[in-house]
Amino acid sequence: MNKKTILSFYCDDTGPYAAGAEAFEFFLNYCAEHGIAGESSVILGVSGRSMSRNPTDEEQDYLKQARRAFECGIDTHIEIMTHNGLFDFETNGIPENARHEGLWLYEPEITIAEYQDYFANIMTEGGIAGIRFPGLTWPGCG
Repeated sequence: MNKKTILSFYCDDTGPYAAGAEAFEFFLNYCAEHGIAGESSVILGVSGRSMSRNPTDEEQDYLKQARRAFECGIDTHIEIMTHNGLFDFETNGIPENARHEGLWLYEPEITIAEYQDYFANIMTEGGIAGIRFPGLTWPGCG
């Protein structure tokens, strides 16, 4: 009798700042080797600027892994840009006293067009880095 278990991972808020790009690579290799599927969420501006535009060496290593994640069975999901203040895509930063993204997501006066614009900008940043976003992770930072 062949006993198999369906296993899927959800790896939240992956990035180069906590465990590092090497840990994400190890995770992806493990998933690929064992046929494990799942998803990881990517937050491109958690450092206060977009890592897509002028990445450090560690960020370049991380983005390389994020680009190959799908080949390893892991979907790379879009989340929010910073887990902090609303990102200003024109200046590539978080303005002083910016409203927190997690709170902004729940504000009734924000229009659908504003949400669409913000998430479209995040997708553009992903495109700059060569990352596909086949899904969305709802942030829990509110």
